[in-house]
Parts: sequence; structure tokens; C-alpha cells
Amino acid sequence: MDRVDLSTRRVYLPSFQFRKTFEKGKHKPLLFTSPYVTTYEVVCQHQVYGVLWLLGQYGRDVLTCLNDICLPDWSIQYFRDSKTGKLDVTKWLRNNELRQRHQHHHPHQQQQHSEARTPPNWIRSIIEGNIEDFKADLQRGIGHPDDGWTPLHFAILIHQHDLVRFILETRRGDSETATHTLLPRFILDELKYRCQFEYNYVYKHTVGFTPLLLATFIGDKVAIDILGTHVTGWQLDMKDCLTLAYCEDTENNLLNIMCGIGEKHVCEKYNLNVKLHSVYEKDCPNRRILISSSNDIQRRIEEDLVPVRLILDNENIIREFLNHSKTDSSARNTPLLGRVIESHADWLWQSNSNLNAIMPGHTSSLSEEHQTDEAMVVLHCSHKGFIHTHELPFKRYLHKDGERVRVHVIQGLFRLGPLNSSSQSVHDLGREKGKIQTGYKIKYGKAPRDMMATLGMMVEDLDGNTGILTCAHTFLNDFLKSKSGPFYDRLYKQDGPLQADVFLRKPELLVSDHVDINEGEGESKARYRSDHEYMEVEAGEPQASSDPDCEMADAEQATRCGYVRRVLFQTDTDVAIDVALIMLNSDAIECCPKLYFFPRDRDDEKIQLKRVGTNFKRKDLKFATGNKFKQPVKQVELGYKVIKCGITTGLSVGALAFCDNRHQAQVKVTDDQCQVTVNSNVFILKGQIVVERTADKEFFQEGDSGSAVFVKAEDSFECLGIAIGGMTSSSETLVTPIESVLRALKEQPQGASQMQEYKLKTFF
Repeated sequence: MDRVDLSTRRVYLPSFQFRKTFEKGKHKPLLFTSPYVTTYEVVCQHQVYGVLWLLGQYGRDVLTCLNDICLPDWSIQYFRDSKTGKLDVTKWLRNNELRQRHQHHHPHQQQQHSEARTPPNWIRSIIEGNIEDFKADLQRGIGHPDDGWTPLHFAILIHQHDLVRFILETRRGDSETATHTLLPRFILDELKYRCQFEYNYVYKHTVGFTPLLLATFIGDKVAIDILGTHVTGWQLDMKDCLTLAYCEDTENNLLNIMCGIGEKHVCEKYNLNVKLHSVYEKDCPNRRILISSSNDIQRRIEEDLVPVRLILDNENIIREFLNHSKTDSSARNTPLLGRVIESHADWLWQSNSNLNAIMPGHTSSLSEEHQTDEAMVVLHCSHKGFIHTHELPFKRYLHKDGERVRVHVIQGLFRLGPLNSSSQSVHDLGREKGKIQTGYKIKYGKAPRDMMATLGMMVEDLDGNTGILTCAHTFLNDFLKSKSGPFYDRLYKQDGPLQADVFLRKPELLVSDHVDINEGEGESKARYRSDHEYMEVEAGEPQASSDPDCEMADAEQATRCGYVRRVLFQTDTDVAIDVALIMLNSDAIECCPKLYFFPRDRDDEKIQLKRVGTNFKRKDLKFATGNKFKQPVKQVELGYKVIKCGITTGLSVGALAFCDNRHQAQVKVTDDQCQVTVNSNVFILKGQIVVERTADKEFFQEGDSGSAVFVKAEDSFECLGIAIGGMTSSSETLVTPIESVLRALKEQPQGASQMQEYKLKTFF
């Protein structure tokens, strides 16, 4: 005898443990029991709900379900302990065995049972899966059942999903009408003979469910989804469905239906196209909220839509900042912080869908009342204060090796830094023809989708050939939107069959779009394409165009000066890589060690150079040594000044946030509307170095992607890495370490016995 405990909510369900372990036919007989309830009416309600749930689990074997159920009757009241109120079910079972022996000697009564539980032909057709017979019965007419159980209800109860679709599509069923009785009439007729007292006072008076509530009750997610496609508005039973499915597997299916209805409502009322997600507030976990973000919203919109709440906001409006300028550099260097981030990062990403970044931090960046002079982990998230359904709030502390680190949550996003070229023009300062410098602009695509970024540091291979680096994501807009995989890696040959023209213009590279790098996304899942396409880089003035606004207008014939060797965007490694390599033809173009930036005027140039150093001159702004940054122990306490030249911010100065390499951030790429799909952690960039701005000027803005970032040494610069993007709420810039970039660029040329490697270019 397997006893099934039932919950005490308004709609009674068998216990979670029983429902998860239930196997049809393995539990015989099943006894529904509620030993602590105070009234026998509640016992009966428990029983009738339990019978309905089991009917839904038996499916086509529904007619045999009652053979496996033992229902307590009024006589169980005589076995209640007068002091504790607890029912002695064991004694009642012994008494029940005697009654069953007595019933065995009444064959006429047993025949009545058999006749009473015979359902009509159209119900049998549904139960037995004879859809054509049912359709024939439907054509002849099945009348209006007195118990309110329609063909749609039976199709859901028996899990006949194809029939559910047929009934809805042919409009032969009402999805909003509840049954008059909780159980079908032929089941009630059987229970009438077993438990006549209970039947008269409870069973036949318990009102049943709508089709959606029935599907929710028996846990049929497929049926819920089918019904959801035919729900056009907020149904009266939605609140009951959500209450019943709270924290159950079916809740997500119901919330998806509500999100679809909510999106239509937002479109009709506010003329906004948004993607809603279901969340809850920490202080009110039982109330579900539909939330989304849009750049067209300038203030938060809140609306009560029973049974959920609607919130629309603009995630790009930043309401909270961290002040890093007050942080003492010496206070940041705690080894525990790096170990905590490394230990908990994967779990944090898996457990929190709205998490956008895991950053090292210090409490000195908080307001004075929250400063405790200790390191902390800063979690940047979407929709701060709201937690995705079936997830838990962020912990206040993270533990490692018997110690703990404080967690601070802030609303913020990570943004890769390409920029639409239509929004900015580049100043022409009369550069010498045929030269290229770090800090030039690179543009790819076709208006209005063309994107631009910054050319970074120069490299050279083992044969002395020169190349220049920039970010890969500028070329991969469609790939990033599709989220088709954790990496994109293509290698191109100089003598390949395809061409993509790239023009060198003062002071930028223009990549034409007649060969789309984003084409063939299916092939991009391979590490290398077999056909080895390539893109050509042209030097000189661009070709003429009929478009008067085109930057290529009035141009002379161009001369080829190089090709795109590799585009690599890889997120499935300890250090994510976002780099594109352009190889240059030294016969057609001259590489210059000077760093390029475009001040508005002479005074602006002096101000920018003074930020680097008091006596710093423009002639000193160069990278000729090819040295990579290494951390001298003696300078850790003082911190490190870093600089970069980008097409948007020009020459900017920042500070290396954490000198310990273990203090590296992890960020997630989101789209322009801040829409983060639940559990969509395809593009998580790990192992990134954090650079903070100074009080004078932003260190990084859109368009600065690909910029070479250097640490200022005593009399030269050392390369730190490539700037790829920044945080919206803390003005922190993420930099990919140059050592990891060069390691990832290693390749095995076809037919070569030696690996091709790259190093930073030197000028002597």
C-alpha cells in the first residue's frame, strides 16, 4: 500500500515527491490520506483532486485507474485519535479488508459497478485513440454532456495532442468554459457505489476546470503550449493556473503564453515592439512580473495586468554609478578576490540569466555609508531588483578557503565598441600618403549598417611580414545577433578565389562589402574554412562613386597593399579572443610606430598630451620597442597608468584597476535593446583586464574597439592588450591581454612543418 500525501493548497495536488517518483502500475493500490486535517469534507476534497490527477497520468489506461485506488470513506472518522486528531490509517485498512471480503459475496452489486463506469461511445473513441470514429460521432452530434466534460477536456486528460489541435482549429471546443463536476460522469458513477456519502456531499458538488487549468493540473506542458496559441487575451482562469503551477515545471509554459499576450498589449497600447521576460521581486516572490526594456522609453511604465504586473523600462538610462576615482590602488591587491571570481564564475553564469558581468571591485567606490575598506565582487545585471522565474537572488557573500568576499549588485551592461559610421566623421590632418599608424579608423559594411572601429597594434610573423590588429566583432554583426555558437574562426589566403576590396584613406581603412564576412554561418562553426577566402586591402585613394555623400567620391585608382588574414571571435576559452588580423604589403605601404589621434585644435592636443605626462610631447607618442607589459613588483603599490588612441575619444588616459592578473573580469554580450534571453550564455567573454577612467575624460567609447592599450613605463610604452568594449554603469573598459591574443593567432600553414607565430612589431 503506497500512501499519497496531498498538499493543502486550494487546488489539492499529490505531494511533489510522489509526483516525481510516480510510475503507472508500480504503486498498487494507492491510498489518498491527509492524517492531520480537521474536517472530513477536506479529506474528501483531497481524494477527488487526487483521483483527477491520477486519471491524467494514466492517459489511455484511464479506465483501469480506479482499480489502483483505495479511497477512505466515512468510516475512517472512527479511527481518529481524540487527543491528537491524527487518523490511524493502519487500523482503518484492516477494517476495510473485512468490508472488501463482504463485497466479494455480492456479484450483482459488482455488475452494477461495471455497467455504471461504461462511458459513451465518443468518449471511448477518444480514450482508445480512434480519431476517425470520434470525428464521425462528432458529425452525428454528441449533445451537451450534463457534467460539462467536452471533447476538448477528454483530449487533454488522455494526452491526445493531435485531437486537441483538431478541436481548436475547427472551433469545436470552448477553451474558457469549466466543467460542472471535477470528475467525468462515468467516473463519478463508479465512486457513487464505493463512497455514496462522499459522493452526495462532496464529489458531485466540486466544480471542475477549464481546459487550460486542467492541462496545468495534470502537468501536460504540450497541451498548455497548444492551448496558448489560441489564447487571445487574459482569461479568467489565468490567475488560478499561475497559482496552481507556482514553481512547477508548467509555470514557464504559462508565463510564455502571458508574455505573448503582454507583447501584443504593449504593441497596441504603447506602439512598442518588445520581448517580455517573466521575473519576480525578492520581497514578493509569489507575484510574477513581465518586464522588458526599450530605448524608446524615457521613464518607467508600470501596469497591473491581473494576474501579472507589467514593467517597461530603458536599461540604457543609468541610475547608479560606481566612483572608482576614490579607490586606493594598494587596497585592491587581495589574492582572495581573484580566487573567488575564478571559483564562482561558472556557477554565477549558470544560475543567473540576467547577469551581464562579473568584475573585481572595492568598497571605496561605493557611497560613504557602505565603505568598509575591503575588496568586493561587483555583479552587473539587467533589471536590478528583479529575478528571473525559477532562479534565486544573488548571494550577499561568496566564500572561498574559509573566507568570504562581499557581493555588490549594480544595474549595468557590457557593450562591444563598434560604431555606426554615419554618426561620426574622421578629421583629415594631412597624413603622408602610403603610411599607416596605430589609431587609424577601419570601416566595414554597407550604409546604414556599416560599422567602424580602431586599428590597434602592429605585429610581424616569423618571416618579417607586417600585420595590424583590430577587433573581430566589427565584421561579425550578424553572427553575434544569431548567437549560433561560441566561436567564429576564419583563415584567409592571399591568393584565394574571392576578393573584398579594402581601401586606405586618410586616415582610415575602408572595407567594401561585396564579399560579406557574415555569409555562410553554417560553415563558420568549423575552426577553418576549407576554401580559404581572403579579402584584399587597397592602398591609395578610393574609387569614384555616383553617391555624392560617399567617402569614396572623387577618388583615384587604388593599389593593393594587403589582405585580411584572419577573423577570430572565441568565447569557449579561459581568455576570450576578439581579434582580426590584416596583413600588409610593405612594398605598397609604410608602417609608422607613431600613435595617431585627432585633437580638435592645438589647445586640445596639449591638454590630451599633458594627461600622459607633464612634459610629454607628440613625438614621444609612439610604440617602437615591441615590449609586452610585465608587472614589476616594486610598482604594484603605485598602480599603473595606461593610454590608448581611439577614433572616438582620441588620446585617453586610464588606470589599471587590478594589478594582479588573477583579477580578471567576465562579461556577457547583449543586444542593442538589452534583451537577454533566459539562459542564453553563448557569448561570455572571460579573462578580460579591467581599465578604469580618470576623472578628466572617458577612457573608452563606441568606436574605440580594437584600440591598442599601453602601460606607460618610465621612458616608453608596453603593450597591455586590445580594448573591446566597456561597462555602461561604471565606465570600466575591458581589455583582452596581448599575450593571449598572440597565442590564439598561432596557425599551422598548409604544407608547412613549422607553426606560424606572431609577435609585436619593433621599429629600430
